[in-house]
Amino acid sequence: MGEIQIFIAGLIRRLDVAEDGSEEEHEEVRARLTAAGAALERLDELSAEDWTQEETLKRVRALYEFRRRFKGPRRQDEDGIEDRSVAYQRLMHELYAAQPSALVDLRDSGRISAEVMRRVERDLDLEEERPEV
Repeated sequence: MGEIQIFIAGLIRRLDVAEDGSEEEHEEVRARLTAAGAALERLDELSAEDWTQEETLKRVRALYEFRRRFKGPRRQDEDGIEDRSVAYQRLMHELYAAQPSALVDLRDSGRISAEVMRRVERDLDLEEERPEV
């Protein structure tokens, strides 16, 4: 470490200055933007493949463009992607919230075992964590 860095480190300790996390936050934003950009580039490459479907490509592209816009500089939502994405996320949240109580009802009525309920709940949790397409 250079003299200036040692001096600054000592000064920070003496002043009891806590890191505010802003540098880490900037790194995280940079990482998320880079990841979303890489996904969009790969999506462009995959669009030429026979096994990809146009509608799925459009939905996935909208998801990653939204991620890039949400974490990047704010721009006007000229094409409505953000509004549609927020509405879609709200809808999916409502659907995910409804399912566990239905499973509990099945278990409580004896129509499924607790083990089956746990397996289905685990699958629903995993589904909720996955990016939507």
